[in-house]
Amino acid sequence: MIRCVVFDLDGTLADTSGDLAVAMNHVLRTFKKPEKPSGLLTSYIGDGLETYLSRAFDTDDKDVIARAKPVYLEYYRSHLVVETRLYPGVAETLESLKEKGISCFVLSNKPEEFIKPIVERLGVAGFFTESFGQYRFERNKPDPQGLNYIMDKYGFARDETIIVGDNHTDIEAARNAGVRSVFCSFGLGETGSSKPDFTISGMTELLKIVGSI
Repeated sequence: MIRCVVFDLDGTLADTSGDLAVAMNHVLRTFKKPEKPSGLLTSYIGDGLETYLSRAFDTDDKDVIARAKPVYLEYYRSHLVVETRLYPGVAETLESLKEKGISCFVLSNKPEEFIKPIVERLGVAGFFTESFGQYRFERNKPDPQGLNYIMDKYGFARDETIIVGDNHTDIEAARNAGVRSVFCSFGLGETGSSKPDFTISGMTELLKIVGSI
């Protein structure tokens, strides 16, 4: 029986790609770099802010990343929910899970300071017991540290926990933590070589999966 559902944010609960791309192109312009197509920037999302910046700037130079990071944070902080929208069926699914007594969490590689205001402005903050993001833990997904913390803190067993996400990092985090994974094929990421336990093309399909376990 599933008692705990852990959701990724970007590409899972909400399509944040537009705002993320606008923020990154703002940073590129600031540093006199050519802007990049939003689709390409979207493909860079999922592994934390420093990696997003590194891919966009096409560099591993830590000094460049360190100088670009505060510019990105300042801009994105003021433009969190301009184009960002919940995916269809997300609010209904979260409400149904809550009615069933299932605890829901957010575990994202996005900087944690942005998660709470985004879910609040999208009207779904009340469905989550707690939200976790980049910099809360020493290591991001696919490391299982965040998942293990949630299970340990709230007393959920591995067979009672499932993670829902749109990226190989979510699938690998689930495998590393010994829990089941659900891949959102409608999201921004891809599975890569990772194999999820389940795949959904719409969020409401999650209810059937949770009910069957």
